[in-house]
Amino acid sequence: MALDFEEQQDIQVLNTVLSRSHIRVGELWLHYYSIGGMATQGEVEAHVNGLMSLPQLERKLLQLAAEEINAPG
Repeated sequence: MALDFEEQQDIQVLNTVLSRSHIRVGELWLHYYSIGGMATQGEVEAHVNGLMSLPQLERKLLQLAAEEINAPG
């Protein structure tokens, strides 16, 4: 499945946050899953690498998980 422009942008933003914050995909997945995410760790890894599409809700949960991990305090 080809990624649409919005999803490509979501992946780019997510990768920027992961890189700048030194968040590993496994850490992201664990937090994402704990807040209700439904994708497997393998699916999240494929998505982060631009190899797999995820529904918009799952993408938003990934972004939220990254933001929560990165939040000070």
